Amino acid sequence: MVLHPYLDDNSVLLIQIFCLNAIYVPDPSGQRAGKVISHPGQILELNTQSQLGWTAVPVFDSDYVRSGVHSAPLFQGSPSAEFLQSVISQPMKDVMAEVVLNNLLTVANTKKFVDTQANKRGQELSQLVLHCMDKKIRK
Repeated sequence: MVLHPYLDDNSVLLIQIFCLNAIYVPDPSGQRAGKVISHPGQILELNTQSQLGWTAVPVFDSDYVRSGVHSAPLFQGSPSAEFLQSVISQPMKDVMAEVVLNNLLTVANTKKFVDTQANKRGQELSQLVLHCMDKKIRK
């Protein structure tokens, strides 16, 4: 969801993170996109229990779209109505400073989290998807 989808210092991209208990099944022919389906005997549904967290990032920096790789705090649950109202009328930096102290997701092992965050090794998601495909389909 974009709040203020026009050139404005208060334009914000609201990102909500959901979890689905699902399976990705690639197309056997490799010619079409695969399907995301529920586990056998379960219903695939997206509801309030599925929402893990949210964050928000400013869209513009002066007269330009903010592009590149961004880090943003992740908050548990859904954004409050007060936050949404505040972010429309105030700079993102000020609003985030108010909520960051109380709503950050808890981390059980802080040292492990910091080490993992600092270590940017590994493959991109697109490479992992390709790795799971048959050799003929990969090409």
